[in-house]
Amino acid sequence: MRKKRRFTRHRLKRPRRSLKHPGYKLALEILIIAAFIEGAFFLINSYKKPKPLAPAAKIAKPAVVKPAVAKVKLAPKIEPQSTKVKPKPEIKPNSQPQTLPAPEEIKPKPEPEDIVKKPPPPIKKKIIPPGSEAKIAIVIDDWGYSLNNLRVVDEIKYPFTAAVLPNLRYSQEAAAQLHNRGKEVILHLPMESESKLGMEKDTIMVSMDEGQIKNIVEQDLNNVGYAGGINNHMGSKATGDPRVMEEVFKELRKRRLYFLDSAVTPKSVCLELAKKMKVAFIERDIFLDNSLEPEYIKGQLEKLKAIAKKNGFAVGIGHDRKNTLEVLKETMPQLQDEGYKFVFVSELLSHQ
Repeated sequence: MRKKRRFTRHRLKRPRRSLKHPGYKLALEILIIAAFIEGAFFLINSYKKPKPLAPAAKIAKPAVVKPAVAKVKLAPKIEPQSTKVKPKPEIKPNSQPQTLPAPEEIKPKPEPEDIVKKPPPPIKKKIIPPGSEAKIAIVIDDWGYSLNNLRVVDEIKYPFTAAVLPNLRYSQEAAAQLHNRGKEVILHLPMESESKLGMEKDTIMVSMDEGQIKNIVEQDLNNVGYAGGINNHMGSKATGDPRVMEEVFKELRKRRLYFLDSAVTPKSVCLELAKKMKVAFIERDIFLDNSLEPEYIKGQLEKLKAIAKKNGFAVGIGHDRKNTLEVLKETMPQLQDEGYKFVFVSELLSHQ
């Protein structure tokens, strides 16, 4: 134990070098000098670095993009001006006269005004003679035997009045079909004629009493629906009998219906009796189709025009025949263009 202690003591007692030794001093001086030099370099570099950064920032401030954008904006503005200015010199006289007539030709091109002035309707209205407002009522008798001519009716776009016979196979259907097509329907009332030929069932006879006449009129009006009035079928004898017509007019007055006198006899008492009993009344002017020839029918329409022009209105009666309806389909537009207006019979009652 003692030996170990002596060994440790011996080691601790070894001589130590003093900090005052010249070698330490030299080393400290070198370190201090090196530190000083490093610090000097650091300071120098710190002062030098901001100087190059300042010009870099200055170079960045003049944004290169801004002048580029400005040049792009100015470029298109200058180019069209330059292009406009370049052709202005009159060095090429041949090109200018070619361009000048072009705009002159373009100016008159707006021709809608000329097109508006071209249509003939206004010119036709000026050419139409006085009395062009004359009204024409066309009546087609004898509906009820068939429905064959409804196809032609569909092609007639103008108003006419349809007189339907009662108690026939197609009476009710014909009245309904014509009404649905916008035509005016009236009852074509069978009445006794002087010849007593071709009389229909339940024809009103002069020999009948008041009750019989009243019952026939009521039944026939119920059979032909939509009837707004009555005209006589045949009836050259019955329309000349005041007693018979008085019974008929009583039913008309009660139902507020009008009477169209087919004027089959000069002995008719209907006009004076209608005035006395205050029944709406009107009279036929022309029969259109006593002949089935189209030229004859057209000639009768010319006569009807003349009457309408003179009196302001006229009534023409035809029949449910193909030729008659075909001629009307052809001529009615022409008459309309000439200034004649087609109306229902009921629209003429104020004229009578």
